[in-house]
Amino acid sequence: LGSQMPGADSRSTPCGSPPDRRRARKRQEGSRTMVVWARTLLLLAVSAAAEDPHLARLRQAAQLQNDGRLAEAVPIYEDVLRQVPNHPDALHLSGLAALAAGDAVKAKELVERASSLRPNDPTMLSNLGEVYRSIGDAQTGVALLRRAVAIAPQDLGVKRNLIAVLWDAQLYAEFCQASRELLEQIGVSLDSPQRAADPNFHFVERRARFDVADSAQRHRCHGASDDDAFRWFEYALKAYPEDARLWIGAGVAAHAKGLLDVAAERYERAYTLAASDTTLAEDQRHAFVLQARVNRAAIDHERGLSELAIEGYEAVLRLEPEHAQALNNLGAALVTVGRHDDAVKVLEKCLEVEPGQVQALTNLAAHWANEGYLERASLLNNRAIKLYLQRDPRRAAGLFAREAFAIRPIVEDAAAMYAARLDFARRVASLEWLLQRRTLIIDDPVVEVEHVHFYLPYPGLDDRPLQEAVARCYERMIPQLAGPVPGLSPEPVRVRRARIGFLSKLFAEHEPHGLLLEGVVQHLPRDRFVVVVLPVASPGRDAASELLRSSADELIELGLNMRENRLTLIKAKLDVLVFADMLSEPMSYFLGFSRFAPVQVCFWGNPLTTGRSSIDYFVSADRMEHPYRTLAGDEWSEQVVLLDGQGIWYRRPSIPEGLPYPNREAAVAARQALGLPQGDWPLLLCPQSVFKLHPHFDTVVRRILEATTNARVVFTAGRRQAWTKVLVSRLEKTLGPYKSRCAFVPRQMPGADYYKLLAVADVLLHPFPFGGSRTSADGLALGVPVVVRPTTQLRCRMAYSFYASMGLTQKNWTLVASTTNDYVSFAARLANDVEHRRTVAAAVAARQHVIWEDRSVVLGWARFLARVSGQRPVAPADVGLEGDDYEAEDEAPVGHDD
Repeated sequence: LGSQMPGADSRSTPCGSPPDRRRARKRQEGSRTMVVWARTLLLLAVSAAAEDPHLARLRQAAQLQNDGRLAEAVPIYEDVLRQVPNHPDALHLSGLAALAAGDAVKAKELVERASSLRPNDPTMLSNLGEVYRSIGDAQTGVALLRRAVAIAPQDLGVKRNLIAVLWDAQLYAEFCQASRELLEQIGVSLDSPQRAADPNFHFVERRARFDVADSAQRHRCHGASDDDAFRWFEYALKAYPEDARLWIGAGVAAHAKGLLDVAAERYERAYTLAASDTTLAEDQRHAFVLQARVNRAAIDHERGLSELAIEGYEAVLRLEPEHAQALNNLGAALVTVGRHDDAVKVLEKCLEVEPGQVQALTNLAAHWANEGYLERASLLNNRAIKLYLQRDPRRAAGLFAREAFAIRPIVEDAAAMYAARLDFARRVASLEWLLQRRTLIIDDPVVEVEHVHFYLPYPGLDDRPLQEAVARCYERMIPQLAGPVPGLSPEPVRVRRARIGFLSKLFAEHEPHGLLLEGVVQHLPRDRFVVVVLPVASPGRDAASELLRSSADELIELGLNMRENRLTLIKAKLDVLVFADMLSEPMSYFLGFSRFAPVQVCFWGNPLTTGRSSIDYFVSADRMEHPYRTLAGDEWSEQVVLLDGQGIWYRRPSIPEGLPYPNREAAVAARQALGLPQGDWPLLLCPQSVFKLHPHFDTVVRRILEATTNARVVFTAGRRQAWTKVLVSRLEKTLGPYKSRCAFVPRQMPGADYYKLLAVADVLLHPFPFGGSRTSADGLALGVPVVVRPTTQLRCRMAYSFYASMGLTQKNWTLVASTTNDYVSFAARLANDVEHRRTVAAAVAARQHVIWEDRSVVLGWARFLARVSGQRPVAPADVGLEGDDYEAEDEAPVGHDD
């Protein structure tokens, strides 16, 4: 998804064995286990009955069956049963033959009859348990195999069958324990590469090593961790370097630890080996090759190389069109690059192939939640939760968080907005209540939760109580991530230059958060600071703009894997870490729960408090905070740093040649290219994201249209068609007879077309209670008057700050309104009075130069960063300021301006 959008990266998941197909794999291998072990044991049982006159024929048939010559074995069993209908061995072997032929019902009948004749025969109990597993009754299978193991505790074949059925029954702790016991029984240690002394046990050893390490990574059995899984796979690979299954498992273990280079190498090794791994059946070789390739493509996805990942998934699907994991991961990658319709088709096909594919359910739910259809998303999430509770309850925790913190992007009216707000508060309180009584742990929130409550601040209310409540919930759900990272110094190192990190996923070219910090990164004095830029991968483009890349002392790119990013941030050894935003996407949001630096700061890329103790300071500006903001209660959980003056750095934009339009005729003609009605009428443009438009602002638009004769208000369409439909419907109801004077134009990407759109406007309408900074600044650069109504909150005071710098805040300029009535009258006068509009536009054009590249912003940042990192004070000349306009730095503390 585009900039400033939540949850951009839908879930693509690497898996050890062909994933969520693991149960089918186990069943297939369990049957094979039965063939390898149980039939041999049956031959032993038959040979023990020396007085049996049918012994020789049954042994011959059993050998034929072991050799795969089932059609020759079956007639012999049938002939013996005609002569002795209750012959236990003939019934037993005949039942195994029926199971091999796919007739589980007949197999159950025959093996049950055999076992009733020898109720304490462990081999028959074991194979009867396998039969029950094959028909989907794992619980009965477990009971039978437990009896078999109790009778013959040293029988490896029986124990191996128990392990297989325990997996199907989702009894993971017992599954892992039984696998460990099997290894001990054959003299193998997980923490040693030494193979079993008897080569006959090597196949069983490989599988048991894999199962224990895989269970550690998947299910945390017996307190095992990712580190344990990684170590055990390391030893297993040393013991069996030719085993493709182990290479995939080792890749998943490395992947889980964030070691993406190691994981990629192991996946590549796995699909090279799988084709020739003689321990795998032919169909298994093919499956493992495909799984390794899917997992390798998932590495590209997590590195932000979405197009390369898509190519990898599509290559697998050309070989196996119904590969469920490849379909799911492809759908996730298509969401990442904005191909939402294609993603929905792929994910729906995945669910047709495998209705229980949990990741596909949650990815599809995420799509519908972003569209605004929370009810549809909730149905899908609840299906996924039920499946997780059946299979692995630990993994349901992230979905509880998704459900609790979901917010609609845009609503039908004000009543729906406030109702949604109350419902959000109710869900947050319910989850917090639950977490006080039950432990829910999320291993990787970027993957398992994936989306953040990005739309919370747009109603323009006090968000601190809700932000703090959400943070408390997550601190309980991700305790392993909260707090200081290992080895962190309690305070900045003061004997060297301070290492200052700036982190965001919105540092790419034209992204506003990067534009806001370019000057700071470029001009911080290098005798005091080492500036480290930490862009999170942004699929389809460079993660950082060219200016940020060239200005940083160090550029450390972060991927989409949280564990790898945590390791990278720990290695960076920062003294101060600045989050440019913390509610735009999940990576920054969840990294922000950890303390990677002695001092951590949040900037107003998202203009609301973080609500958490891991962030020490929030950087704002004097003009962007209302002077009486603390009278009704402080909205910030952090200490607020108030930069002097404007508080906003923007580089002077490069306006395309020919803009502003040279005359009225050229501007009017340009409107036709946008699909707007012909005619010379006042154009009031509101080019903000549709989710910024408060339902009460719809009424303001109507009042403006009522106060003008022929003006039209033009909006830009939303990133998603569903959002635009909601706003269009809302405006039609509110505007009534004036709806014909409202129009929509396509959203323009940054660049020449974007500036052409702004240039056709006579007036820009800056919405409230949530405004914008970059769009307003660009409008001013073109000399277009921007009507603003600053509120008491930072989120609607950025454009006002520009006008304060320009000296255009007086009422006679009809630009800065103190009330809604003033806003309506100012916009109407600018639309109706052509001469007044020309005068105001000329003043804007003449004064807009003062808002660009404001070095006082850099000075404020430098002084703040020097103070909190123990560097010597910064003078104006240190950041390129000259003259006597700035006094030497005082010693006022950094904090609330109460």
